[in-house]
Amino acid sequence: MPTSYTGKMMGSFSGIGAYLLTQGLVNENQLQRAEEYKQQLGGRVEQILVNLGVIQREELVSIYAGYLNLPVFTGIDEQTKLPEELLSKVDVSQISTVGATCSYTFTGKAGEVAAVRLARLNSTRLDPTLTILAPNRASKTDDNNGGGTDSAIAGYALPSAGTYTVTAGAANRTTGSFRLALAKCGALPSSGRSTSASLSSGQIACYQFTGRQGQAIDISMDEGKADSTFDPVLDLYTPDGKRRGTAAASGATSARLTDTLPTSGTYTVIARSNRDQGAGSYTLKRTK
Repeated sequence: MPTSYTGKMMGSFSGIGAYLLTQGLVNENQLQRAEEYKQQLGGRVEQILVNLGVIQREELVSIYAGYLNLPVFTGIDEQTKLPEELLSKVDVSQISTVGATCSYTFTGKAGEVAAVRLARLNSTRLDPTLTILAPNRASKTDDNNGGGTDSAIAGYALPSAGTYTVTAGAANRTTGSFRLALAKCGALPSSGRSTSASLSSGQIACYQFTGRQGQAIDISMDEGKADSTFDPVLDLYTPDGKRRGTAAASGATSARLTDTLPTSGTYTVIARSNRDQGAGSYTLKRTK
């Protein structure tokens, strides 16, 4: 990332001011004025430009991303490619324009099972929607039943090898920031057994098991450290991909999911942290 530029008409500028100038977001007169305010009153150049009405506050996320060479996706056709292993990958981005979407691609093998979760960040009004488009153009969508804070496609069995596209969108003319997490699903421990793992901030873990109608289940997720801010959460999804229930620790160190299964088939359990912000180790145990 360049750190300084020489202006065509006036002196030289550096830092984010130079970036704004080279991107055509400000002219030299506007930038010079902002620099003078900064010398007199202090503050940051970009914030002064917002106060002067030269740039919009909503543009700052995209500006910072460009200046720091970080990805931010605000256009309908923009895409980023996710690593092929598709295991607990996380991206934080935003939809800043009504009707815009953010698209991600990954490659997978036939028979692999993936889970995708899109959660809005606390300070935004985003009504998230998710779509997965397979290589054969068949698609699967989740709209969180409208008005929710997160959307998920859990237990998605890849029908063929190839490139898949995940599209994050927003319903009801909403915009805002979000966190997208993807994970490959594995097998839930059998009754009486447990498994231990860890999650970084925003990551999810996905487990599947085969259940029968009327079967009682009891699954717990315990923090590895009692003084952490992990706050474990378990989401249960039915064979048709609908979320059946959620068990949250709510400030405690353990989340316990109990239920009687309504139908026979393959169920999916997503393990995560409360508000998708905590990180730490955990133990997942299946009592029955």
